[in-house]
Amino acid sequence: RNPVSYEGGEMYYTPRQRAKWQLLSMVVLGTLGMLEFVCTVLMGRLRGTWVAEQWPYYDRAQQATAFIEDIQMTFCSKLGHILSFKLNEWENHRTGTQYINGLISKVVCHELWNRF
Repeated sequence: RNPVSYEGGEMYYTPRQRAKWQLLSMVVLGTLGMLEFVCTVLMGRLRGTWVAEQWPYYDRAQQATAFIEDIQMTFCSKLGHILSFKLNEWENHRTGTQYINGLISKVVCHELWNRF
């Protein structure tokens, strides 16, 4: 039974059950963040190798890799928003305020990581 509305038809998670879902959310978004980090490092290495070994169009390596990084950031931003919404819904917060606060924290943390 839901402790807020006292309706029996709504699913309610105890704080311990919700903590499991929150941990899952952190792991999923953290994994996405680490994937972004690894891709950024690999792109930096590619740029360095491209210039050092003077591959074709090495004078354009900075622009080309920056464009690829931009695509990566845009894709990961969209994926992060989708995951944040889905994971936040799975956590099944008790009130609207808790729901909004959880969503804000996920989206802001992901965007800060993604952009900086």
